[in-house]
Amino acid sequence: MRKRKPELLAVKVIPWEEAHGLYGILTIFDDGESVSEMWGTVREAEIAAAIRRKDIRVTSPRNITP
Repeated sequence: MRKRKPELLAVKVIPWEEAHGLYGILTIFDDGESVSEMWGTVREAEIAAAIRRKDIRVTSPRNITP
């Protein structure tokens, strides 16, 4: 049986080590999995999140706020 690839629901910029100016992104998938990654400055994290958000397909009636 072939396993379905989880759909990306939301991407958020999150503080990682805010005192050091480091931020990351949190990606949330429809299978309940969440993944957080450190990216760097807040601007770098915002750019990474904007790029990652392009992978979100609006197929689910669930309302997840990014």
